[in-house]
Amino acid sequence: MVRDELVRVSIAESLKVPEGPRSLSIGDARIHLNLLQRYLSYFSKGVDQFDSQNLPDPMLHQFVEELISGLDLLLKQKEYEASGVNSDVQLPCKIKPESGYPLFNLDIALLRRRKAEAGELVKTLPNEEQLVEDAQFTIFRGVVPTDVIEAYRNRARIVALTEGKIPAELTLHQPSVTMEQRYTLSMKQVITRLDDVANIPRMYVLNFEVPRRSLHSLPWQEDMAEHIRQGLVTLPECELANLAGYIESTEGVNLLMITRYDIGPFHTRFTSNPEPLDALLQAQPPDAAVLSSETQTVFRMQEIHKTGFKAWWQQVRYGITTKGVFSPTISRGVHLIMPHTLVQAAVASSTTVYPNASLHGIISKGDIL
Repeated sequence: MVRDELVRVSIAESLKVPEGPRSLSIGDARIHLNLLQRYLSYFSKGVDQFDSQNLPDPMLHQFVEELISGLDLLLKQKEYEASGVNSDVQLPCKIKPESGYPLFNLDIALLRRRKAEAGELVKTLPNEEQLVEDAQFTIFRGVVPTDVIEAYRNRARIVALTEGKIPAELTLHQPSVTMEQRYTLSMKQVITRLDDVANIPRMYVLNFEVPRRSLHSLPWQEDMAEHIRQGLVTLPECELANLAGYIESTEGVNLLMITRYDIGPFHTRFTSNPEPLDALLQAQPPDAAVLSSETQTVFRMQEIHKTGFKAWWQQVRYGITTKGVFSPTISRGVHLIMPHTLVQAAVASSTTVYPNASLHGIISKGDIL
C-alpha cells in the first residue's frame, strides 16, 4: 500500500508542468558543476556499500566517470566562452532545476558537436614544438609572447576537448555471456542513457537467456536493440514494465530481470527542492548539496506456455516455448548522499527528506557513513 501510494504521488509529480530551464552565471555554474562532480565521485565510492547483497554492475563506475569527465569539459568550455570575444552573446550554462543537471538536449548535445569539430580543428593548429620556437623567437626580440601563450592555451583546450569523454545520449553495450548451460546461455547487457525528459542519467542492466541454437542463427541482437529503443518511455514509473514487454517479444530471447540505476536528482541552493529539503539546505553552508539515487527492478515471476502451430514452430527454431510474466516495478532503495551535518540536522528536527530513503553522511575525509 505504501509503495502504491508513492507510485501514485510520483506519477502525479511527473504529470506536473515542469519548471523551465534555469540559467546560471559562469560563477554559479562553476560552483554548481564542481559540486555535482564531487558528489558523483562520492556516489561512485559509496554505491557498493548501499546494498552489499546486490552489488551494482562494475560498468556503473565507468558511467559515472564519463559523467564527471563530461561535466568537467562542459565547465571548461563555458569558462572559455565567457572569457572570449563577444562573451556577452554566448549562451549561459542552463540546468533543469528539478534534476540539477545541465540540459542534456542543449549544453551536452552542443558539447558533443564541439568535440567532433575539435578533432578536425586540432589538425590545423601549430604543434607544441612550433609554438615553443615562436615563443623563443619573440622573447629574443625583447617582446612578451602574449599571442603565442594564448595560442598555446587555445591548443591545450582543444586537445583536452578531443581527449575528454562525453557520455552518449544512448549506448547499448555488447551483450556478454555470464554462464553457459547445456541448452542455453545466460547473458547480460548494459545500457547507459541520458534521459532528456527527466534530465537525469540512468543505467540499465538486462539479464536474459538465449538458446544455443538461436545464438548465431537469428538476428536477435538487432531485433532486441530496436525493441529496447521502443521500450524506453518518458514516464519512469511505467518504463521498466514497458521495456520488459518489448524485450520479451524478441524472438529467441527469454528476459529474466531488468535493473535500473537512477543517478539523480541533485539538489543545491541553485535548484528547485522539496520544501523539507530546501529548508535544511538554506540553513547549511553554500557548498551543501544532496545527491539522490534509486535502484529499481522488474523480474520474471512466472511463465505462460505457448500453444498452437506458431508456438510449435518457435520451439523447433529457437527452443523457446514460454512467455514471461513480470513483477511490478520494485524499488530496491532510495539513497541520499549529503554532508554529515545535514544528516544530523534532519535527524535532530525529525525531518523526512524523502519517504523510505537512507541518508548517507559525508565526513571531513570524504568517507561516507
